[in-house]
Amino acid sequence: MILIQRGRTLKYYLYVVVLLSLLLQLLNPYTVFSAPKNEHEMKASCILNFTIFVEWPNKLSVDSKNPPPLTICIFGNSPIIQALNLQKEITSKNVNIININNTDKITDCHILFIGAANAADIPTLLIKLVNKPVLTISDHETFNKDGGIIQFVIKDNMVRFKINNEAAKKAGLTISSQLLELTEDE
Repeated sequence: MILIQRGRTLKYYLYVVVLLSLLLQLLNPYTVFSAPKNEHEMKASCILNFTIFVEWPNKLSVDSKNPPPLTICIFGNSPIIQALNLQKEITSKNVNIININNTDKITDCHILFIGAANAADIPTLLIKLVNKPVLTISDHETFNKDGGIIQFVIKDNMVRFKINNEAAKKAGLTISSQLLELTEDE
C-alpha cells in the first residue's frame, strides 16, 4: 500500500523511488560496478555508502557543492582499511581514511570502525564518544546493545547491518529512513 501525502509532488515520489533503487543497488554485493569479492570489501562498500544516508549536525553531507572530506577512522589493525582504500579509489569518494591506535584522536573522526578484534576497547571508545557526532560501526556481536550505532552481521553469507537509531540520535546524527528500512531485524 502506497500512502501519498498532500503537498507532495510526483517529482518528489519519483526522486524517492530512484534514491531507494540506487541505495539497493549500491548496497547489493553483486552489483557489477563495485563487485566486492570478500567480506571486508562488502563492509567497506557499505561504510562508504553510509556516508550518503547519514547527516552530521554540521551539515557535512551533500548540502554544499564542495563539502570538506569526511574522515573515516579504523581503530586498531583491521584488514578493512585496505578494502576501504580500494573502494575509495573505485567510487572516487571525498573521504580521508586513517588508522588510529589510541583514543585521543577518535573525536576527530566522522566515522569510526572498530573491528571485532578490538572488542575489549569498545566500552572505552563509546564512553569517549558520548554525545559526539561520530558514526560508530563494528562487526562485534553485541555492538548495538553496547551503545554502538551500526553493527555488521553475516546472514546467509551476506553482509547485513543493524542500526541503533537511538544511539545515532544521541550522537546528533540523522540516519535517512531509506537506510533504516534496510536494517536487519533483531
